[in-house]
Amino acid sequence: MKTRILLAGLATSALVANSAYAASITTSNIQSFQPTSSFDGTNYAAGVVDKLVVIVAGEHNFGGSTDGQITSITYGGVNLLNAVDRNPVDGSNTTVADIWYLDNPAAAGVLDATVGGNGNNYVYTVLGLTGTVDGVGATAISAVNSKSVDLNALGSDSLVITSHAMGGDGNTANVGSVTAPGSEIASLEAGNNFAGHVVGVTNGVGAGNATYSYTGGSTGGVVTIAAEFQAVPEPGSLALLGLGGLMIASRRRRG
Repeated sequence: MKTRILLAGLATSALVANSAYAASITTSNIQSFQPTSSFDGTNYAAGVVDKLVVIVAGEHNFGGSTDGQITSITYGGVNLLNAVDRNPVDGSNTTVADIWYLDNPAAAGVLDATVGGNGNNYVYTVLGLTGTVDGVGATAISAVNSKSVDLNALGSDSLVITSHAMGGDGNTANVGSVTAPGSEIASLEAGNNFAGHVVGVTNGVGAGNATYSYTGGSTGGVVTIAAEFQAVPEPGSLALLGLGGLMIASRRRRG
């Protein structure tokens, strides 16, 4: 193989590495709700999006129960997948905290949930994502009573959703004093501050480990969770990737 072909292949590979995930992920139709023991029958219009995401926080240990988690969520009768599940069955007074998602959701539907045990007082935020691949990337759950979470992202130009959930230690859901990393997209607490969460979004996240920290709020009965959603490669980048493959094949044939 001639040197000029090898150099072209290397240049193409570098270009693909830099631009394969240049397309940004967008959020839409962000809505938050504050039900009591469930959120059955909530109408929601996702629109034309790649992914539906539901972030949940709920009061833990209500009436001595350690089983107040969300066990399932459906949208238009289709089951969402559980990306992050913080169910404090150890009775540590840390709030329930989840992230659920559904790829290629219907444009409109009804959200229904099943609540286990003696669950009571929940908040949840729903949003659509556009520009994502199917599934979920890296996920993370903080230590008990931590306002920070470490996430080792897998992709390039990903979107990371974080949630600081609170209210597992009595009426301590003081969301008004909490500051989120990235861009805050939701802040809601249940009546009498028994449950609440603040949700942040950080876009354009590269592969590797990063710490996402919230400030303010209560020190007890809290947990912080995170989930990464990866970007779809741009069509032009896929074409370049194919060109690079052809160059490598040409090199092998000539070698």
